[in-house]
Amino acid sequence: AVPTDDAEIKARFRALGEPICLFGEGPVDRRDRYRELLAARGETAFPGKKKVEDKPQAEKQTEVWYHEGPASLEVARQYIAEFSLPRSNERLCAARILQARPDPEKAAKSQELHKRLRSLVSIASQIGDDRPLSGCQFSPDSKMLATCSWS
Repeated sequence: AVPTDDAEIKARFRALGEPICLFGEGPVDRRDRYRELLAARGETAFPGKKKVEDKPQAEKQTEVWYHEGPASLEVARQYIAEFSLPRSNERLCAARILQARPDPEKAAKSQELHKRLRSLVSIASQIGDDRPLSGCQFSPDSKMLATCSWS
């Protein structure tokens, strides 16, 4: 009989010196390949048909594994944390202040922005290349616009 447990099938392939997984092969394909191998060699050709003992479920959940990295990794992570955490704290504080504004003030800002956007006029060609434009950016002094496309 062919086992349905993928780990057991892999263990049997290992015992036979066969590759445990072929490129693009899933558990069902692996089981079919094992079945074909069984048919070709005969069931008596397999010396040990012992079931692979899995670790108890409780052990799998409580087992913790880690690999201690080099000291340079710790230094780099410390630098990143010292650099980014204060800045993220500032961003969060600013966002909380903006969120705490009263609703009428938020609505007024939104209406003001909408009025400004309605006054914008397109004064340039929409054709920038043979293919559609994929990005654009203003120069630091806002006098020029750089565009790019996929061609």
